[in-house]
Amino acid sequence: MNKEPFNDDWFELSDDLWLDPGEKRQKLRLLADHNIPQALVEEIREHDIAVKAARELGLDKVDDPELLSYARQNGMILLTMDRGFWSDKDYPIDQSGGIIFVDVPALAASTASLGLQMLFLFAKSFGGDWRRGLKARATSEKFQMKLISHGGKKAAYEVQLKKNSLYARELSR
Repeated sequence: MNKEPFNDDWFELSDDLWLDPGEKRQKLRLLADHNIPQALVEEIREHDIAVKAARELGLDKVDDPELLSYARQNGMILLTMDRGFWSDKDYPIDQSGGIIFVDVPALAASTASLGLQMLFLFAKSFGGDWRRGLKARATSEKFQMKLISHGGKKAAYEVQLKKNSLYARELSR
């Protein structure tokens, strides 16, 4: 891991940060909520990320809690444009499994957005094991994440791309 952050608050995210010795990374698998444009689903597939759209699975009419439950039971991360999923009150981190909230207008939702590019770079590195709970929010320019740390505490981070590497800094909650 590179120890040269661009200031004291930032640290580089790297593959070895997430895995215990000998641990294998699970493949990232996404469940796209019905509000995710099909064009975005196709773009994600072009980046070699496994994604199923809710409508492809006949889940386009189910309510939010049921859709999240389906994702968790099937080892998938929910990809959604529904702001309600970002709420820790309504969807606590430690009970959510994994949620990626795309916080851009539907017409602008594209993997060309810097926030989504960084998020998918992170997600491929992190893999598909979000069981402890992790929520990510991608905007057009950056992404944030909230998670339960190895120590069992809630933490929030802002992530930026610098020198072709992802760097994060903890946000005060």
